[in-house]
Amino acid sequence: METAHIWWKDPTLWMQVVIQLLVTTLYLSAGSDITGFNRAAFYDIPVFAQWVLEGFGWISIVALNLGLILQRWYSHAGLWVIFISLIVFVFSPWIAIPIGYLVVCHQSWFIAAYIHRGRKAWLITLVVGSIVGMFVSTLFPGVVLPVKDPTQPRLTEFFDSHAALFGSLMGIVQAIVSIALFWNIGLVTRRRNERYQMLKDHAEMSAVVERNRIAREIHDVIAHCLTVIIAQADGGRFAGKKDPAQALDALATISQVGRNALTEVRTLLSVLGASTHDERSLSTTPGLDAIRDLIRETERAGAQVNYRILGEPRDVTEIVGLSIFRILQETLTNALKHAGAVPIDITMDWTNPTLLHISVLNDAGTGLVDKPRTPGRGLIGLEERAKLHGGTAEITTDHDNRWCVMVTLPI
Repeated sequence: METAHIWWKDPTLWMQVVIQLLVTTLYLSAGSDITGFNRAAFYDIPVFAQWVLEGFGWISIVALNLGLILQRWYSHAGLWVIFISLIVFVFSPWIAIPIGYLVVCHQSWFIAAYIHRGRKAWLITLVVGSIVGMFVSTLFPGVVLPVKDPTQPRLTEFFDSHAALFGSLMGIVQAIVSIALFWNIGLVTRRRNERYQMLKDHAEMSAVVERNRIAREIHDVIAHCLTVIIAQADGGRFAGKKDPAQALDALATISQVGRNALTEVRTLLSVLGASTHDERSLSTTPGLDAIRDLIRETERAGAQVNYRILGEPRDVTEIVGLSIFRILQETLTNALKHAGAVPIDITMDWTNPTLLHISVLNDAGTGLVDKPRTPGRGLIGLEERAKLHGGTAEITTDHDNRWCVMVTLPI
């Protein structure tokens, strides 16, 4: 069982403590009113031996309660403490069967529910130990030790009757049936915990996937936006001296691209908010219809884009349309960053009824930014998008030493 971060704030712990104290108090109160085989002073043995036997009882009761608490954090250590305590308890002058029966039932449930290693061995120990402990606690000290008052009835008289065999068999049957019952209850608890853990792991994995998706989306939006802004700013700076109108166009493009990026980032980040007045909307999610605008932005940044469509475009789901847009956005962004204003050929091949083939080729050139010291996430994200839909992505160079990105997506 898992350790609580702040153990004393766990309400189930205090509930367990209260229940154990109540059961222990009732047992001790009932035992003090029972005459017969429940106190060492009843037997004709030295005082020191009486103290030892009484000590067995008190130590066992305390150790049993501590072992049950210890199991919450150290399951195997708690089992061993309880096991040893029960062995000592059966040799005490107290009637061990009532409290032993409750502990064995609880341990049967606990082992089935929370123990992963050695469950079968512990089950055998429960069954055999219950049978042996029942006989030992009955024989000792009631039959083995001499009593002070010979007129008191002895357990030997009980064993001479025919009821002894029947009572022993019924005790064994009751112990086995109880262990089996609580073992099955423990298995139900175990399956419930495993299902809860599976749902918890699934939720955590979903959260990780969603965070990665948002990070990938933000990367694509910001990378494309900054690349276009850098290209327009550089072009406007040089054109401003000779053609102020072209410089103003560059500034207008920078403004528009920045606003579009800001809108998309706000939409993506809105899913992280917890406000009850959430006004987020997916209506701005780009898809196939936004590809033309993406190409125009790239052309205004200085690149020469040749966009071809083969076959008849078909309707796709929103998520597939977004992935197609992001794939093209990433390839165009990489072309501008690492090759600059070079010709870019884009082909969208819809001729296959079940597959969409996307190819993007660009010449080598001088990039707008310095080569990064560490690899970026853009191309990794591109491959992840393709795999997300069961497709493939291949990034290589062709025979003319042009950068080539080939993506295949099921549709």
